[in-house]
Amino acid sequence: MSAKIISWDSIRADMLSDPAVKAAYDALEPEFSLANQLIALRAASGLTQREFAQRVGMKQSQLARIESGKQIPKLETLAKLASGAGYSVEVHFIPPKGEQTEKIKPLRIPLSDSDFAPSPSPPVSVIESVAAFLESDDPVAVKVRERHRAKSINEIAAELERCLSFPEEDERLFAVKNVLAGSVTGGGSIRDASDDNDDEIELLDLAESLLEKLASL
Repeated sequence: MSAKIISWDSIRADMLSDPAVKAAYDALEPEFSLANQLIALRAASGLTQREFAQRVGMKQSQLARIESGKQIPKLETLAKLASGAGYSVEVHFIPPKGEQTEKIKPLRIPLSDSDFAPSPSPPVSVIESVAAFLESDDPVAVKVRERHRAKSINEIAAELERCLSFPEEDERLFAVKNVLAGSVTGGGSIRDASDDNDDEIELLDLAESLLEKLASL
């Protein structure tokens, strides 16, 4: 018997029907909007998350937290991220609606040359980093190899690299889970390949652990 799959949209709609949850969600909207803009900023640079983190001199795990909305960057961090993509940051002060006040000039956040220096050497590719992890003795890497004995490390790494390109955290999670289950990811679509409840839970747990490991590379 096939397991019943509930979409994230349905879960989200049900949760937001609670006024208290809706109020808390709305309060976080600016943070998530900022996170989405920073993802778009990095996409404009044409770099992966790991490559962009190396360019601006921070760990990929920190950039991942910022892009997921879990960490609000300081102004100097925003300026560094913007500079990494060839942009700059300005803060605009907007008066209350209907109130006549003297116009305040936008505040541009300066960034010194010492704060941002692109790496002189080409960054290690995501696939190479993932492959190096999969070859390690880490328990998570061992479990992944056991699930894909018929595939090479580079083949698995290439599939996982595509999963990491998804902008949304839940998309990355289910894409990785499907790779572990042996299904295909591509073109932004996600196709479930497991009907067994126990295996589904095991796959999701392993996918979460794997994403945490990859984010720290």
